[in-house]
Amino acid sequence: MAALPRDLRAVSTCPESGIAPPSEVTLAAAADGADDVAILVKNSDCDEVSIQATSSENPGEYRINASYVDIEVVESYPAVASLWLWNNKIKTFKAVGMSVTEIDITSNQLTSLDGLEFPSSVLMLTLDLNALTSTSASNFPENLQKLYLRKNSIDSLAKFRFSSSLQYLYLNGNQQLATLEGAVFPDSLQYLECSDCRITEIVGVTFPSSLKKLTLGGTTVTSFIIRESDVDVLKSAQLSLTVSLDSDACSTLSGTVTDISDSISACVLSDKSFSNLYPITSSDGSSSTTGSSSSTSTISSTSVAGTNGGSTGSTNQGSGVSGTTVITINEGSSSNAGLIGGIAAAVVVVVLAIAGFIVYRRRQQKRQQRDSGFIALDSSKMGETGSGTRTVTLPPSSGSGYLSNDVRNDEDLIPYRLPIEDVVIQKELATGGFGIVHLAQLGTDEWI
Repeated sequence: MAALPRDLRAVSTCPESGIAPPSEVTLAAAADGADDVAILVKNSDCDEVSIQATSSENPGEYRINASYVDIEVVESYPAVASLWLWNNKIKTFKAVGMSVTEIDITSNQLTSLDGLEFPSSVLMLTLDLNALTSTSASNFPENLQKLYLRKNSIDSLAKFRFSSSLQYLYLNGNQQLATLEGAVFPDSLQYLECSDCRITEIVGVTFPSSLKKLTLGGTTVTSFIIRESDVDVLKSAQLSLTVSLDSDACSTLSGTVTDISDSISACVLSDKSFSNLYPITSSDGSSSTTGSSSSTSTISSTSVAGTNGGSTGSTNQGSGVSGTTVITINEGSSSNAGLIGGIAAAVVVVVLAIAGFIVYRRRQQKRQQRDSGFIALDSSKMGETGSGTRTVTLPPSSGSGYLSNDVRNDEDLIPYRLPIEDVVIQKELATGGFGIVHLAQLGTDEWI
């Protein structure tokens, strides 16, 4: 059989990248081994585009910036120090070489790290603006030092395991994250930052001995329970958070409110009490104690008992370890009793307030009825001497009380009072909420 002309043969590899024609947008190193260029293969027709390396911030190091080009597969890359892959659709990443120390996969719609294999040379990994909810230690390079997980979908750190070399962890902007309970940090961790989070609970956490700085922002921590062994660690670290504790709630746990800094206090439990209340889990996912507690109490500025029941599961995903360790925390009934008591007290207060208002209104109406016995006369139309307004006082009706401090008995007004027998009421002109208006005759004059 005669051979087909070269231009009619099926393409087995793409010319610039040397890879098989892909079904997805793929990033690859140049086939000739050049270290200053990467090849973007757009489709199975081997439509290829070269991406030139640029200098990074570090002298002598280079970066490939392949952002905003819809990459789905990272097959290979040249020997550069940095890869920037923002706003792509990466779902496969293959570990190649040992030159890359920084990888940035910001905003790639990641929901997990399955299918992503990073070279062990990577020291800084950025996964901001994705939708990650969990990780395992094996997802990360063993030498990773800096990890950025800002603005993901993290609501619990109990589902995360980190590499044993991690020193910097940034969780800023994960606003679903309300507690650090269940978090397992490697002992190498020095800096933990979660600004613009919603953390109100720091409980059940074993702090790394290397911790230098802890930054939490966005809300007030109302439950801060630590073990005695971590007091010195936290006192030596720089803490940036707002804490408000209930000392009575701490006492119910047999804890002691201890000053960590000038403005921060924590409820300190003995190591034994702490481990019984919160079984300590190691960084590889295995539980170091078998103790458990039948109830937990969170420390709040207004409440002693916690309100979140349920269970927390942590997957054992460390290297060489398999299986699942499940930590179950059951709430007692004390929180329900406290809630019912509070509602009952509120109902009583509302009922008393309504009753008081009704009594007040009735008294006001009675006063208005008594006040309707006054008739004001303009002295300018009187034929007598005197000034000001003259008041004709009607005697109180039978059965009504007579006030000792009534304005009608005021010494300054007594000289202007007129005997009721001198006033002849002729007819009623109008009525209102504050009295009745009459046409009356005093001597030869008519008055209203």
